[in-house]
Amino acid sequence: MNRFSILIQVFCAVLAASILVYLIVSGRRTRTTYSYMVCITLLFLWNLSEILIILSQDTAQEMFAMKLKFIPVVYIGAGWFYFCLNLTQSKLADNKALKMFLIFFPAVCYSFLLTNEWHRLFFTEIVFKTKISRGVVFWIHTAESYFFIFSGTAYLFIYMRKKVGKSLKYLMLLLLAVLIPMAANILMLIGIIPNK
Repeated sequence: MNRFSILIQVFCAVLAASILVYLIVSGRRTRTTYSYMVCITLLFLWNLSEILIILSQDTAQEMFAMKLKFIPVVYIGAGWFYFCLNLTQSKLADNKALKMFLIFFPAVCYSFLLTNEWHRLFFTEIVFKTKISRGVVFWIHTAESYFFIFSGTAYLFIYMRKKVGKSLKYLMLLLLAVLIPMAANILMLIGIIPNK
């Protein structure tokens, strides 16, 4: 099982790295491209840290890998939302207050993970090999991330609907590409799908 899990993570990391290299070499230099590259970089780092979690030999190594993993995790919702705003050429992408929130709110949540040993607000319990009990700040971060992922997707859906008109094929593919992984993640978080 561990070998298969590592292979999946390696495949995803290589795919993300390939997309990044392609965009660096031949991508258009636009804010949309850069915001997309941020999303892909976050996914790349997430995959690498998942490999470290799988390979960890003790609680200290696993906690170090978990702390690395949550750098991209806390920013993926904000990154996706900002990418959607740029892709749709929304004026919100230039809103300074929104940009500050997208940077600092995830950072505050992440700071609770870094100091979790003192207050247990991000994870209330951690047992080796990622058996965790989630705390209040984890759920606040999760709600914020899903809000931005769904809001960005809805914004993109409305924009695409206006652009492609009655052709729903591309819209449905877009929605499925976002909603299926999100639904699977929600089912894992609430324990319906095992996370091991």
